[in-house]
Amino acid sequence: MALRAERSRNRKRLGEATELLPALKAVVRDPTTGQLHPTHAGILMFGLDPQLPLPQSEVVCIKYADPLGVRRYIDRKNCRGTLPELIDQASRFIAQYTRVGATIRGFYREDEPEYPHEALREAVVNAVVHRDYSRSGETVRVFMFPDRVEVRSPGGLPPEVTIEDVLKMRASSVPRNEVLAGFLRDIPGYMERVGSGIRFMFTEMREMGLPDPEFSDHIDFMVTFRNGQVVEDSSDLNPRQVIGLQIARERGSISTPEYCAATGAADRMGLRDLQDLAAKGLLSALGKKKGLRFFLP
Repeated sequence: MALRAERSRNRKRLGEATELLPALKAVVRDPTTGQLHPTHAGILMFGLDPQLPLPQSEVVCIKYADPLGVRRYIDRKNCRGTLPELIDQASRFIAQYTRVGATIRGFYREDEPEYPHEALREAVVNAVVHRDYSRSGETVRVFMFPDRVEVRSPGGLPPEVTIEDVLKMRASSVPRNEVLAGFLRDIPGYMERVGSGIRFMFTEMREMGLPDPEFSDHIDFMVTFRNGQVVEDSSDLNPRQVIGLQIARERGSISTPEYCAATGAADRMGLRDLQDLAAKGLLSALGKKKGLRFFLP
């Protein structure tokens, strides 16, 4: 808050937190009691444990060993904290599992990471700022596979905006969460490419000779970065189970009726498939009978 206050246009006339926080829309005053109550933006930026009242604000990062994510994952981190802390933790996770090669040019060694780190960090920033925080139980997810990185954000594009608009830079830069965007714009190193983040991702990937980032807007908004590698998969799962795992990654969990609707499997077959995934350690079963759901472990 100190950084935000120092850069605020109101800094000369708002000195106390009781004056500054309402002006920043971090708190609102109850018209009946006069008491101040934190807004979601205030909790996410200044809360001591934002995930306690807003568990969906976690950022989940998973490193998979195979391209389909059907084996046990190598590492998982549930990032917790304020928005800047979430972004920094996810950024460190990505850096930890981004492979780095090297080329000797003359007398000097030049490191060559498989992805441009700042482009992936930009995707994480966008996901955290633009996600739909009203979707409880759904988190921003960063999935790292041998051949790609996926950054998934709950909540699609506004109805009037299409993927084509995004790719051709025709979409106006109007954030879903304007207060959060305002906070992060005023903290150095977080939202310094307002309106040009997509263009930046394309530029960074092309400068490294990598495929353009891919965007999809189905259930979640997803950005995919590919490293250009072709990876063979040797899983023993049937095609239905591969679809089921993909849905579980997209939504955080899956039920037998959802699995059957997506794959065309009969009820008993769908349940057997999901139980087999749980037995392999790829999903965890919670609940009983009609309330049974299968979650990522």
